[in-house]
Amino acid sequence: MAFDFPDLFEAIRAYAAAHVPGLKQTSYPAPSRIVATPCLIVVSGSDQTAGWDIAHEGPGEQMLTGQAAIQLLVVRVKDAAKEGTLADRMVFPILDAFSVDRDGLGVEFPDLDQHIDRCVVTHYTANASMTYGGGEKYVGVEFVLDIKFHRVWDQE
Repeated sequence: MAFDFPDLFEAIRAYAAAHVPGLKQTSYPAPSRIVATPCLIVVSGSDQTAGWDIAHEGPGEQMLTGQAAIQLLVVRVKDAAKEGTLADRMVFPILDAFSVDRDGLGVEFPDLDQHIDRCVVTHYTANASMTYGGGEKYVGVEFVLDIKFHRVWDQE
């Protein structure tokens, strides 16, 4: 079975759940309802991300480079300053989790190293007010991930 975008995005979600302290919910795909915050959602693209470049390396092999996004949401209830501070406090743990490693490659996915060559945050944007799902208001931060992954599939 070929490694595909859902496998990639689920690996990012699982990595964030294990390596970013303080998250109450992580999701891929995007949930219809947020149950608890801070919540991190992996999305395939957004206004901040570019598309994907594909290099064909041989029969049944592709190298894809591009961007995806992770969105951090903190529900706005009563105290916007407190909620904004909580979102701000989550920025560096996420940047640290998705930073360049000693090899200069970024996140290491032990079970997927043969597929994911790079996964690092290259940009983030804070938003004081985001609406999600049924109209609930959130303080949000969007992180752009620069990703390079190798895809091999059986062509038979």
